[in-house]
Amino acid sequence: MSAFSRKLTQTIAFFLLLLFFSISSAFARPKSYFPLPLPAPPEIFGLKKKLEVRLAASQVSYSNWAAGGDAALSYAAYINSSLVNNTKLYNVTLRGKFAFGQTKIGGTRVRNSLDRIEVESSTTIKKKKYLNPFASVQLLTQFTRGYDYSKNPPVARSGFWDPAYITQSAGSGIRFNENVYIRMGLALKETFTKLYPAYSDNPRTKDKVEHFKLEKGLNSQTQFKFIPNKSLRFLSKIQLFYNLRRFKDIDVRWESQVTSKLAKYFSVNLNVYMIYDNDVTSKAQIKQTLSMGFTYNFF
Repeated sequence: MSAFSRKLTQTIAFFLLLLFFSISSAFARPKSYFPLPLPAPPEIFGLKKKLEVRLAASQVSYSNWAAGGDAALSYAAYINSSLVNNTKLYNVTLRGKFAFGQTKIGGTRVRNSLDRIEVESSTTIKKKKYLNPFASVQLLTQFTRGYDYSKNPPVARSGFWDPAYITQSAGSGIRFNENVYIRMGLALKETFTKLYPAYSDNPRTKDKVEHFKLEKGLNSQTQFKFIPNKSLRFLSKIQLFYNLRRFKDIDVRWESQVTSKLAKYFSVNLNVYMIYDNDVTSKAQIKQTLSMGFTYNFF
């Protein structure tokens, strides 16, 4: 079994275990707490807006602490936004996901711990339950420069629009119910770089460095959500890109999030984000974030 297969198996097992405990916790609550399960919401037509801001922070300091330790300060900010125009004939959606966080431990320099820009626009024509043609454009990049802190001194590896991924796809989707949606289509994946061409350079061309890469292939996206009650929510999305020239090289982006609402404005969030891109590294990249903080919905 390859290293990627082992990582993927471990990640799937982790999510299944996490989902099991989440469901067990939800159904262990008294029925008077809230009704279980929640009924499926009716389809809403018209323009719907969403802007959710979440802030999390932690701070530790010491003074004459005999057991030792280092002062630490960390913060993270998240913005989830969407604009949806839903009619009986079509659906137009614009979504944005933005995140940025930093950490400082002791006398070390401030380090970036979270940095993400994701914007996606899609248009879906509602034909039938199992036939929904769509066209979409997705942008992935980051706000500022990213470093490899395992090196001394830290080595810059990425930056704003460096790399930037733009994926354009068109095909058809299947909506099984309100919780499961799958779509697949032809796709163009464009990679842009400036100072860090490792993400776009073709290793076969030894005499030049490419700062732009265009890949033709197939793109699939599967979305799943499970909302057993008003205080617990599980969301998962996996994206696969199959390069037509190297069909065995599959790019994977799999993100899952469990949110538990503690109070009106406070929640606990567990997020696991896995990336596999053989053009960047042969190993699976996994980022896990557990945070508790303030959440506010503007609309």
